[in-house]
Amino acid sequence: NDISSIMKRNYLDIEKRALIIDKSVSVPNPKAGDVVKFTIHFENTSDAGWINGGRPGVHFSFSQTAPNGNSTMNTMRFKLFHDANEAYIDFGNYRVSYFLYDSINTCVQGVNGCVNGWQKTQTITKGINDPTTVKLLQEMITPGKDSLGRWNQRIVIQFSDPTDSNRIINLAGPDALLEQYLGNIGDNIHRGGNQPLWLVWYINSSSWTNVNWSNSWSWDANATDADQGMFFPVTNDWTDLDNPNIPVTTWNPKSCTAASHVINNILVEEWDGYTWRRVAGNGPLPGRDVSNVTIRDTIPAGLTFTGFTGSNPLGITPTISGNVITWTTSKMQVKDSGTISYTATAGSACPLKTKKIVNRAWISADNESPVADSAIVTLSCDSNTIEATKSTMILQDKNLKTISDTAKIDTTVFYITVTDNDQNLNTKTRDTISAVVSDPSSGDSIVVKLVETGDSTGIFRSASTIAIVSGSTGANHLYANGGDGILVTYKDIYDSTDVSQVALFTLATFPVPARGWILDANGDGAADSAVVQYDKTLSSSPDSLRFFFPGNADSQTVKSGSGKIYANGN
Repeated sequence: NDISSIMKRNYLDIEKRALIIDKSVSVPNPKAGDVVKFTIHFENTSDAGWINGGRPGVHFSFSQTAPNGNSTMNTMRFKLFHDANEAYIDFGNYRVSYFLYDSINTCVQGVNGCVNGWQKTQTITKGINDPTTVKLLQEMITPGKDSLGRWNQRIVIQFSDPTDSNRIINLAGPDALLEQYLGNIGDNIHRGGNQPLWLVWYINSSSWTNVNWSNSWSWDANATDADQGMFFPVTNDWTDLDNPNIPVTTWNPKSCTAASHVINNILVEEWDGYTWRRVAGNGPLPGRDVSNVTIRDTIPAGLTFTGFTGSNPLGITPTISGNVITWTTSKMQVKDSGTISYTATAGSACPLKTKKIVNRAWISADNESPVADSAIVTLSCDSNTIEATKSTMILQDKNLKTISDTAKIDTTVFYITVTDNDQNLNTKTRDTISAVVSDPSSGDSIVVKLVETGDSTGIFRSASTIAIVSGSTGANHLYANGGDGILVTYKDIYDSTDVSQVALFTLATFPVPARGWILDANGDGAADSAVVQYDKTLSSSPDSLRFFFPGNADSQTVKSGSGKIYANGN
């Protein structure tokens, strides 16, 4: 039985790709001289999953205590139960990850210039020869949430640095031997340590402010225990690649006693000499980070680059040299994604023969096989080859029923729904377009963002309703007077002939000034009184009246109390 500080197996892992790329074009059949838009969407997906496998026969237990789930520190406890086939294993080859959400503490205090961040204090260290090798690490991850809680980072307790060739090896025999002959080195314990792995530490902010542990993914209010306890088994077991995902309910694999509670929201990994493998538990983001990611898109003959559009993916600007577009980043975490968009002019001048142009984009990274996707453009001078679809628009109420052409001020709200298959630029994600709602009479207008209802529907709807209001405006509010005409307009940015428009006429359910005049009774050039005629009978006097000449910024307001205001002659 070869004594080794790391697990050794004769096994070949064939893992799924981590990176995906999708390329699309706005107009597949342009005429020579047309401008088309290319979109490259890419992502480091979670489809790659975890890299599983480790020493079968090793179980783990964990507990945590943070009073009320909101306290300055969280005490965490960890034990390892060795009953593997190997006589000796190295405790230093393991690490445990705790996934949490905290927007204030985002680093380890004192590391890489971090002034205020996480701290770890070790209170019990058994089975590790040098307690200083137990390190606190931290990593920001793509934020998210599910039924277990939220996450934006993970803190990692790593029991040693297995890549350090000078590190102390923490070999230990099976638990049964260590427990029977605890501390008896030489006579019965011939090699390695003399105690099972037992660690207790607490995590706190260096500022000692309260942390809301209870909203984090790895929080478990039922997982508290005393430092001297057995803690709770970590499930499931992923060590056997031929038989993974095995529920764990006992501490030692050969134990007959089942625990009253188990832990499934922390991650235990083992170093195999090359990478970390999941051996127990789970995390919210399966997959793997990738390094030195590069996207290259060579623009073929027949297309001339015009310019980049949209925002820079992950804050990094793509570049172009000659006809090669390049985008690079040092690291993409799981679920990181981005989109590169640019326009290009198709062909030159007519006449020319119809030809097919393949525009291909590649994505690659360290230790990742390159993967490509193509967008095909058929270029022609024949206008009959262009099959651009015309858009349509409807306005719908909250129940998505089409509304009439009348909008009641301060009452009617509506969604804008546009169908335009040309704008389904990326079949793997939801595209966006915009529409304009305007009132030519009041001069007010708003731009409304419409989001595709699915990844490839070609149907776009405003995220929230639009309201026609009589007073102060807010988000998606348009100011209008009774009797105004409202225009809702959508224009296809790639087809100037494609315009969809719906007209509404506003109806006020309250009195609206229809006309008015100012009187100078004594001819001294100063207004003595004013008359305002409404379209409906007033139930009470107005609070104030404002007088102005169109196009003149000067105005005069008469408020109730500063002058006599009569309603309906009274």
